[in-house]
Amino acid sequence: MAGVLDGSLDALGRLLWHARLSRWVFRIGRRNPKVILYHACEPTESPFIRDLGVNTPPEEFAAHLDFLHRHYQVVAVDELAAGTAPPNAAVITFDDGYRSVLEHAAPLLEARGMPATVYLVTHVVDNDDLVWVNELNWLLVTHPAETAPIVTEQLGLPLATPSDEVVAAVLQRYEPALVQRLLTAMWAAVPSSRNEVLATLELYLRWDEIRDMEGRRFSFGSHSATHPNLRGLEPADVAREVDTSVETMVRELGSCGSFAYPFGFTEERITAALQSRNFSSVMVVGGSNYGAQPTAIARTPLTGTSPAVLFSQLEVVEPAKAGLRVAAGWVRRRRRRAR
Repeated sequence: MAGVLDGSLDALGRLLWHARLSRWVFRIGRRNPKVILYHACEPTESPFIRDLGVNTPPEEFAAHLDFLHRHYQVVAVDELAAGTAPPNAAVITFDDGYRSVLEHAAPLLEARGMPATVYLVTHVVDNDDLVWVNELNWLLVTHPAETAPIVTEQLGLPLATPSDEVVAAVLQRYEPALVQRLLTAMWAAVPSSRNEVLATLELYLRWDEIRDMEGRRFSFGSHSATHPNLRGLEPADVAREVDTSVETMVRELGSCGSFAYPFGFTEERITAALQSRNFSSVMVVGGSNYGAQPTAIARTPLTGTSPAVLFSQLEVVEPAKAGLRVAAGWVRRRRRRAR
């Protein structure tokens, strides 16, 4: 059902664009800041992220920036959090802290004078370790014959399940012990050693690179310490993930005022933990920022290069879905009162 709704709204957005009605839609949505979510910016996907849907190649990213330059005012996340963003504001964010942001996205942003914010998984900065998703995907992509049977049997999946669907299944059933058990068994089955992979790893940013980027209109926030599914953790472990990450950033960079939920996943107890830590801004995934609070800033992943497609995603699909959710909530509350 969700796919049908998305497709219908996307078709409507493209129709509005080609009918030359987009300027009226831009005007209607000018008080709804658009926050864009990116991850990696690799010309060719490495096995660590291949087929995960988290890569925006440089030429596609450049097309996005040109679209944003024509139709929005790109501002820093602090302006949005402070309520000082201008009409038709847009904010650019990256999750995870991939080095490809420095190598390929930063030059394109700097050429256009645009700021951006990167949310760091602090435990993997300096490439001394791997985010479990990248590690799992690398093992599945580079050694499928040895590793796929281990994971699919454990999860009760067909052996031919694509690697991205296997990763998604692990995410949904996330428990730290399960992930560690799978990775340990997978490494034992392949000819490579984990230490050999880490010895040559250049997947993530380094602290000296991050400090240099701060002087180039980049800001940085926390994306947790190890990138877990926070919903699969006990309250004390949620607090440890957040606090460890913030303490590391304060030690390395002097401050940490913004947070992005790993995978965009949250629930009431996690939201409460974040509120007690006084972040100036907290990022979620999906939704609309019309009248939104800085502690729940909605972000939209962008795909494609066509202006009609980008317009549809930013101005029609996500705002309309957010409006429908609000309306559905209102109807549910009315029905409860009527009972």
